[in-house]
Amino acid sequence: ERETPDEVAAKLHWLAMVVADLAGAYNDFGIRRWFDRPRSQLDGKSPRQALGPDWTPDSAGAMRVRELASVLSGANPLAA
Repeated sequence: ERETPDEVAAKLHWLAMVVADLAGAYNDFGIRRWFDRPRSQLDGKSPRQALGPDWTPDSAGAMRVRELASVLSGANPLAA
């Protein structure tokens, strides 16, 4: 039996939360595409670009991506 490292588990949990928010507005294909499409709320970057290669769930990019996804579920209104 292999344990999941804490860093990986934290990223998986973050990803599950974002996907859950997106699932109300997108199908599986749309969710995958969502991560690659530029967003004006992310200064023209895609969520994948906003995360960057060494992201953590607590990084600024991850928090912005999570906030954007949560707007779709109605959990948070979009800030002006």
